[in-house]
Amino acid sequence: MVSFSFYMGVAVLAERSLGATPTSSLTSPYGIAIQLAVLIGVVLLARVDWTKYLPAAEGADQ
Repeated sequence: MVSFSFYMGVAVLAERSLGATPTSSLTSPYGIAIQLAVLIGVVLLARVDWTKYLPAAEGADQ
C-alpha cells in the first residue's frame, strides 16, 4: 500500500508540473513514429535466436 500511495503521489505531482507535455508529445506524429519504431525493435529482438550467441555450458551435449 505504501508503494501505491507513493506512486500516486508522484503521478499527481508530475501531472501538475508537466501538464499536457507528455500527452502531446506521445500523440504527435513524430511521437507515434518513435513508438512504432520501438515496438518493431522489440519484436525483432524477440525473434533473434539468442542461443547461438550464448556460450555453451560445460558438459552440455550439442
